[in-house]
Amino acid sequence: MKNIQKNLTVFMIAYHSNYRIENVIKKINPKIKILIIENSNLIETKSYFEKKFKNVKVILSKVNLGMTGGVNLAFKNIKTKYSIYLDMDINFSKGTIERFFNFAEKTKNFAFLVPNLQHSKKPKYFYFEPKKEDSYSIRLKIAHFHFVFYNMKATKDIGLYDKNIFFYYDETDYCLRAIKKNYNIFLLKKVKVKHLENQSYKKNIRPAIEPLRQWHLMWGKFYFNKKHYGSFNAYKYCLPNLCGSFFKMIVYSFFDGYKCKLHVNRLSGLLNSMFGKKSWKRFENYS
Repeated sequence: MKNIQKNLTVFMIAYHSNYRIENVIKKINPKIKILIIENSNLIETKSYFEKKFKNVKVILSKVNLGMTGGVNLAFKNIKTKYSIYLDMDINFSKGTIERFFNFAEKTKNFAFLVPNLQHSKKPKYFYFEPKKEDSYSIRLKIAHFHFVFYNMKATKDIGLYDKNIFFYYDETDYCLRAIKKNYNIFLLKKVKVKHLENQSYKKNIRPAIEPLRQWHLMWGKFYFNKKHYGSFNAYKYCLPNLCGSFFKMIVYSFFDGYKCKLHVNRLSGLLNSMFGKKSWKRFENYS
């Protein structure tokens, strides 16, 4: 246990999500260091958690840096050999963190480790090799980062997350960069973690957040594909989204204003990305 205390930091990226943070903290051994990046200037969050939990440190970013900015800020402040990022809508059993740590200590040349994610929709993984039913781990090309164990030495070599991305496609971009640096990404098949899906925020604010999510989803899709596969392929992959959202925006405008708004945001995000505009859209006004 002393090794894990010395060599591991667990971190979370939050934005006005105090009601979820505490539930996650209680699942973690109180001797393990926890870092919370609060993507705001909410001093109450810092005061509350640092006073209540001796192993917790809260850093206020002052402005909403998004997922990528939050992770980058965490990376700059983590001094341990390993770190774990946790979504706040993740449910994991006792001993999960220790199983990751033990695997990491016996494994060379890896960048990230991820669990076997239990999801309402089966996650799509991209494998380097055929799946073996009896294997404990399997090498991936692309992973889902709802729960991810980082080798901090590898992250220093790969670099920070792409600061142009606010959220969406950030993890896919980082995986490809790790692969290009010849690092491995492993899925621990027998370590199961449940993703509760979209429960990082209170239900009453999700309808307000969803248009923002759709904007960044489309902005990120074009940006990512252009960055890694070139302009031609980016347009090829994204033109069906452009046409589909334009058509749905027109149709929904007659009978469903909210769905129309979602597709307006999808179109806006995609067009902004196609015209080389920065990922500028933010949503600050909720609590």
